[in-house]
Amino acid sequence: MLTLALATAACGGGAGSTGSAHATAPARHPAAKPAPSPETGPVLSRHQLQAAVIDKGDLPGLWIEELGNGEDGTEGVGNGVTRPIVADLTDPAACAPVDGALYGAGRHTPVGSVRRTAEAGKGPATFSLVSYRHGDATRTLDGLRAALRVCTAFREKGVKDARLTGVRPADTPRVCDDTVSFRYTKVLTGADGKDMRIPSRLTMFRCGSTVAAFLAMTVDGGTASPEVPEDLLRAQAGTLKAAAGGS
Repeated sequence: MLTLALATAACGGGAGSTGSAHATAPARHPAAKPAPSPETGPVLSRHQLQAAVIDKGDLPGLWIEELGNGEDGTEGVGNGVTRPIVADLTDPAACAPVDGALYGAGRHTPVGSVRRTAEAGKGPATFSLVSYRHGDATRTLDGLRAALRVCTAFREKGVKDARLTGVRPADTPRVCDDTVSFRYTKVLTGADGKDMRIPSRLTMFRCGSTVAAFLAMTVDGGTASPEVPEDLLRAQAGTLKAAAGGS
């Protein structure tokens, strides 16, 4: 900054100048630089994510199950299948980060991912652990937070007779480095024209360069708003910190 100030003064103090250098020099400001990423530590591979998934040793009474066959190429479930979202994923397009959050996805290409279903005494939750290159995990949560300011309802293109309504941010205790939560109702229209409504809640948090997304739904026809068990979130945050070498 000192060098820039001196250069500006020199440009303004040429021959024939009667005013001060600061009065005649044009205002110059350095281009704004993006804030540095707060992410530290290693970027976890898919195999490291698999090892970091919580088990009964981390949370007594836990029930956990792998989704899909755990191999690449599984149709949208299992390990290693999370992909970056595309701009025209939803209608309206501004809701794409909200839809992607259901799988821990953002606009950036993941390094690795795993997906599980778990229950810890307060109902089941499906969750994804997705690792990103440094900076991309932070941008994924920032993109979701920005989308929630404008997105209240949407349809996922290519998915017939399904839409998400009542999208709204939800309060949640901070977990690990950053946390974003929201609620919504998934509406499925049956062949008889009747709607089935599924109240849902998504909590996404970041530990270093890994994003964890926990989804809870009320699927028994009830209307109660589901909750993601906090002990489930904190247990998973603890294992991710340990995997990254944190305290």
